This record gives sequence, structure tokens and C-alpha cells, in this order.
Amino acid sequence: MHSTKRSTSSLLISLITFLSAALLFASAILITLTAFLPLFSGKELQTQSVIFGFGFGLEALLLFAATYFCFQKYNLHSSADLEVRFQLKGWHIIILILSTCVALLIGYFVAENKSINWLLLPVLTIPAVALPIGLIFGFGAHKIQLGPRWRVWGIFGLGMTLGPFLLLLIEIFILILLFVFVIFFLTSQPEYSTEIIRLSNQIQFTRNDPRAIINLFIPYAFKPGSIILMLSFIAVIVPFTEELIKPIGVWLYAGQLDSPAQGFALGALSGAAYALVETIGTSGQTADWATLLLIRIGTALLHITSTALMGWGIASVWKQRQYLKLFAIYLCSSALHGVWNASAIMYSYSLLATEFAPSNLLSSLAPFTLSISVAWVGVLLTILILANKRLNQMNANEQPVENAVNAPV
Repeated sequence: MHSTKRSTSSLLISLITFLSAALLFASAILITLTAFLPLFSGKELQTQSVIFGFGFGLEALLLFAATYFCFQKYNLHSSADLEVRFQLKGWHIIILILSTCVALLIGYFVAENKSINWLLLPVLTIPAVALPIGLIFGFGAHKIQLGPRWRVWGIFGLGMTLGPFLLLLIEIFILILLFVFVIFFLTSQPEYSTEIIRLSNQIQFTRNDPRAIINLFIPYAFKPGSIILMLSFIAVIVPFTEELIKPIGVWLYAGQLDSPAQGFALGALSGAAYALVETIGTSGQTADWATLLLIRIGTALLHITSTALMGWGIASVWKQRQYLKLFAIYLCSSALHGVWNASAIMYSYSLLATEFAPSNLLSSLAPFTLSISVAWVGVLLTILILANKRLNQMNANEQPVENAVNAPV
């Protein structure tokens, strides 16, 4: 039903997304142009910068679209209220998978070819990043009515802007607190104070030898306390923080959602938005380009699944007053995220031990932690598909929303 009342929230979201889009678009142009400057001095073109330029350009275009649809709502255009329903068909899945594979395969072969990688990798990064995220979102949102088009784009825009921004501030604040705590603890122990002074003196003598500096810190990195501290932050604090903030758009519009299924689909959309920003932010490299983006597909699946579950829980509170269900889902989503992060951290520790401390027991953990990550991909995908199927079954007996029409997202 078309509303005749101006929406203040749509105006605010359009301002947030427009400013973010303008900043990203300007950054994309500046970074891309700067990447070509070394050519004038006879140096190599900076392919990594071109990749970032294209990635930021994609984000800017999506945010401009979000601005357009949200501002349509504020201007009372009837098209802003068109209902969006996302339906994933078999041929969609085949095309998206094949297109992603082709992009990754071409990128794999040209990544190290400096004569053409500057031209092909930035272009290939767009489908290699966006298509798998779109496919995974499709598994979560399949056949679920997402609501009016302006709100769908608004939640997507908030997932790309306000969510990551708040998480960055919160996580930096937590890191500062942890750093202050560690420094206070170390300086309060005389034996550690002496060790810090000795380490500082050694660094002064080896400051021109990066590998020697790394070797100085390796013994401390593998101490149980260091590993526990790292796991506490990456596998506990980060998941519990992110799962609370990522579905920020779902939180804001929870009272207007039609069903838990809609909350689930919009949560998946929020997770897709966050995954897009995070993946583009780590895509600017040529070495192991295809491997990195292939791994990032698993991370995107994690974000979409966990945030979709949170959207389900948030909508359940407003529609059915199921507070315990939300709390249980929050614990479950954070646990799914925590296991993934823990396996990634331990895999990194294993590679580090293999390189610098082969005798350390951690050096043998790589196959085990890698197996956990692969198995976790299967678990996450199963949860996403089964949850979508269950929610669609719950809605099977409900009457379709009157005057709803399919609209492209």
C-alpha cells in the first residue's frame, strides 16, 4: 500500500548513503588515477590500487542506488513501496557458479602477469566478489517477501555504511582497552619489566633486519597467554560484537517487519552488505588473488548465515515476543562465527610455526584447522538453506500480501 506520509528515516538513510557513496566514488577515482602515476617515472603500475579503485566504485554505485530508492520514498513516489520478493531458480544458480568460476580461473592465470593483470584483475574482481555473495544471499532469501523496495535498499545501505563504521569504532575501542590492560599488567610485574627493557635493546641492534626482529617476537607469540588473548579477542569478543551490530537495519525496522521470515531474509541482506565491504577491503592484491577471493566466499557465507539467523531472532521478538529465542540465536550465531575465526587464527599460527618454529606443536595443526573450516562451510550452507525452507513452510498458509508485485532488488 502506498503511503502518503513522508518518511524521515528514509531521508536520513539517503543522506548517509549519499555521503558514503560520494566519498567512495571520489576515493575510487583518486586511487585509480594515482595508480597510473608511477608510469610517468618509468616504474610499474600499481595493480593493487586499481583493484581497490574498481571495488570502491562498485560500492559507490550500489550506495547511489540505495540513495535513489530511499529518496523516492521521502518524495512519496509509489514505486518506492513496490514489494520485493527474491526467487532463486536453478538456472540462476548455474550461471552464478559458472561465472564466478570463470572469473576466478582467468584471474588465477593472469594474476602474476604484470603486463595485463592491471587491466583484467580489477574487472574480474567485481564478479568474483559480487556474484558469490549474491548467490549465497539468494539461498537465504529464496521465495521470502522482503518488504517495500526503499526499505530493502535502505537496510542494504546501512549494512554497507553504518554497520561497518560502528563496528570499526567499537573494535578499536576494545583493542585500546586490551592494550592498556596488557601494558598495565606487564609493567606491574618486575620480571616482565626487565624482559621488556631487554627486548627493546635487542630491537635497537636488529632494527635493519626484519627477519631478526620477527625471530625476537616469535617466542612471545607462541606463549599460551598470547594465544589465549588472541583467541579471546578474535573468536569471542569480535563475534559477539559483530553479530549484534551487523543487522543494524533489521534492528531499526524490527517493528515494521511482517514475519520472522522477512527478518531472516533482511538479516541475510545485511550480512551480504557487510561481506561485500569486507571482501572488497581485502581484495587488493595480485599474489594468490584467486585463492584469497575463494576463501572470502566462505567468510561471506558465514556473515550472511549468522546475520540471517539474527534477523530471524530480532523479528521473532517483535512479532512473537520470543526473547529467549533471540538470546539463543545470538549465542548460536556468535558461536558459528567464533568457531570459524578460531580455526582461521589457529591455521595462521600453524603456518607461522611452520615458517619460524618448526619444532612447535602448532606447526602440525594446519591440515586439522583447514579441515574444520571446510566442514564449517558445509554446516553454514546447510543451516542457511534449511532455515529458509522452514520459514517458507511456516508462511505457506499465509495469504499473499495484497497488491504485491515482484520488483527487482
